[in-house]
Parts: sequence; structure tokens; C-alpha cells
Amino acid sequence: MNKIYQLIDRITPKNYWLQLLTITLYSLVISVCFNLFISGVLHLNFDLPDSKLFTFLRKYWIIQFVVFVIIGPLIETTFFQWLPYKFYNYFKKSSKFDVLFWLFTALIFGLSHNYSFGYQIAAIILGLNFVLFTMYYGEKEKNYFWPIFFIHSINNFLAFLDF
Repeated sequence: MNKIYQLIDRITPKNYWLQLLTITLYSLVISVCFNLFISGVLHLNFDLPDSKLFTFLRKYWIIQFVVFVIIGPLIETTFFQWLPYKFYNYFKKSSKFDVLFWLFTALIFGLSHNYSFGYQIAAIILGLNFVLFTMYYGEKEKNYFWPIFFIHSINNFLAFLDF
């Protein structure tokens, strides 16, 4: 993982906010590329279910915005990146399990998005990004929650625009 962290340091600016914006952009580009591959090559869809909840949310865009762009990322960042990383760091003896933690956490994040198989695959890939950046920011600074929330929120905002 240290080689990945060094790569991130080399391809991003040193200024905190510029780095965060750059990492957000990289995350979005990776997400879009994989989404195009999943839908175009693998022919998997990203359809959300036609449940009463989603029908309600489609009618009231402000509630939909608050749920998908603010509340969802707050809850998911807490339970799928921040808390697992805190827990992992508390018991971590060496860094040899970092990759397993990274993959496992991303898998749990992706499987929790069980709207469709294509959506789960896309969420696993996005989860890999989120956990990688959680680990990266966790190594660099004490407060790594907000950068990951920001990246997650921006990603969900772009998905909200296409909802």
C-alpha cells in the first residue's frame, strides 16, 4: 500500500484542498470508466428498484437530494470506511493485511448496494476507491472522515443529477 500512497503523493498537488479535488476527480474518472465497462461491455444494468421508497424519492427531488447526497454518504462513510478503518488500526500489528482489509471492506460496501448486480459491481469498485483514500488519509492525518465523505458526496451528487 505504501507504493500506492507514494503514487498518490506524486500525482496530486501538495495543497490539501487541491489534492482533495484532484483525488475526487480521479475517483470519478475511475468510476465512470468502470461504469461504462460494466454497462457497455458486460451489459449489466444499474437500475434501481421500483419500490415505494424510490417512487416517493423521485417525486420530491429535495428529499432525494438530502438522502442521496448528504445522509447516505454520512451513514455509509461512517459504517463502511471510517469505523472499519478505526477498528482495523486499533488491532493492526503489521501492514501485511492492508490489502485484505481494503478488498473485504470494498466488498461489504458493494454488496450492501443490492439494487442490481451491475450496481453492486460498480459499488465494489467505488468502495475500493473510498477505502483506499480512507487508508491514505488515515496515514496522513487524524481526521480522514471528511475527505472521504466529500468524495462520496460528490459522486452521489453526480449520480443524483442522472437519477
